[in-house]
Amino acid sequence: MNDLEICKKIAEIEGVYYIETKYHHNDNFLGLVDEPGGSGSPPELIGEYNPLTDDALCFQLMIKYKVAVQWLWDENDGTPHYMAYAVTSYECVEHSDSPNKAILLSIITAEEAK
Repeated sequence: MNDLEICKKIAEIEGVYYIETKYHHNDNFLGLVDEPGGSGSPPELIGEYNPLTDDALCFQLMIKYKVAVQWLWDENDGTPHYMAYAVTSYECVEHSDSPNKAILLSIITAEEAK
């Protein structure tokens, strides 16, 4: 699952209204909008939704979904590895080199297991 797909899944779980759009250099991102599409008027873009890069948002999601995260080890090149799991569902363990990604993947896995 790529970063954009992770953000979309979390937005859907959270009920966040978004549109997929692009920067000048063609990188897609999720834009927060004030209302769902199809309401008759064009939605107003009010920000970017990216819990992978927004540490405060990711922390809030970690607390809300009761996710625990821990550092596991560093590779020889210094790349860290993290493990995250939903406390309510210990089988939903995810690993990543990014703590935010591990947290979000464990939320997605736990929600899909419901």
